[in-house]
Amino acid sequence: MSFVDDMADAVYDAAEDVKAYLVSPEGRELRRKAAAGLMFAAPLIARLPAIRATKLGKVIGFAGGAALIVKAAEMIRDWEPTPAGGPARSNPSLAAES
Repeated sequence: MSFVDDMADAVYDAAEDVKAYLVSPEGRELRRKAAAGLMFAAPLIARLPAIRATKLGKVIGFAGGAALIVKAAEMIRDWEPTPAGGPARSNPSLAAES
């Protein structure tokens, strides 16, 4: 295995661990709090000069930045990840080995 394969496996494992946490009651509470914070701060975030200076920031501002941020926060809040024991997805780096 190469270094890149090892890194890909580590990233995949870390993503699975994060997903398992987000399914837990503590993860659900974290998602709820993060979404509430984003909704509260959306107008401020949309007006930050560092955000508006980027091309993506200009597009977001043109499209109604605060509304888009609130919509993203609602998606985070309402997202229900598949439990760790749910349908398995294959790791692309492992699939290449077989």
